[in-house]
Amino acid sequence: MKDFLTVFRYTFFEHFRKKSFIISTVILLVITVAVMMLPSIISKLQGGGEDVDEPSGAGGETSDTLYVLDE
Repeated sequence: MKDFLTVFRYTFFEHFRKKSFIISTVILLVITVAVMMLPSIISKLQGGGEDVDEPSGAGGETSDTLYVLDE
């Protein structure tokens, strides 16, 4: 088992040091981040840059009032 781990470790680190592995990892990371940000970018472009999640009062101003309904 010790020989297997030695060979596996050598092979893994040899593959990890290759330039093609590093470049493909960076490209995959960039694509993943772009896909994750895509819905936000689309909503910004379609909504004219307004943030839908923020509460707004009359006239587009934010309100500091909290209403609580208690029975």
